[in-house]
Order: sequence, then structure tokens, then C-alpha cells
Amino acid sequence: MKTYAIIGASKNTQKYGYKVMKFLKELNEKVIPINPFEKEILGEKVFFNVNEITQKIDTILFITQPEVTLKVLKEINKENIPFIWFQPGSENLESINYCKKYNILFSEQKCIMVEKLKKNKLA
Repeated sequence: MKTYAIIGASKNTQKYGYKVMKFLKELNEKVIPINPFEKEILGEKVFFNVNEITQKIDTILFITQPEVTLKVLKEINKENIPFIWFQPGSENLESINYCKKYNILFSEQKCIMVEKLKKNKLA
């Protein structure tokens, strides 16, 4: 089981921040929602930012607008970034270059739900 910090997690069932979190929970993955405006999503305590999390994180998953992604990426303690997953549309050239500059491993232009389905041969 991997632990995902989900930046952009949402209570809005129409948003991908909700759909991705629910999908990962249904696969029995550990999810930690990050959203400065919520207290709880899908029964999980919501954190204001990644730096508040004390447990080990395997992947930081961005489901945010590109300008928000870059801002948040710069706020995260670089030692706390094991792997970044940019959901399609959350990244831009600046965030990609930031990861490259600091040797942060990342995935871009791939939907985590589609990739998990392929890996588990559910698609």
C-alpha cells in the first residue's frame, strides 16, 4: 500500500480532486488530502499543506491549476518530496523545470486512475 498526499483533494463530487481520492481509497491506498479550505474529505482528516504531515509519503499528487501547483511545489520542503505525480493539466513548464532543477522524480501527462487500471489490468 502506498501513501498519497493529494494536493487539490475536494469534497465536490464533480471534481477530479474528489474522484481521484475516492478511486485510490477504493484500491485500499492510503490517502492524505491537502486542502486549505476543508477539514475532512471522505472520512479523512485534511491537512493545510504537505509540510504538516509527519508520516511517510510515497507520492505527492497534484490535482490543481498549474499556477497553484508551482506555488505549492515551491513551499514544500524538498527533503519531503519522494515522487511527484502531476495529473494532466496540473503541470506547466515551470513546475517541470523546478523538479528537474532539484532532481525531483516526477510523472507528467498521465492520469493516475488510468495508469492504476492498466497496472491492475482492470481496463
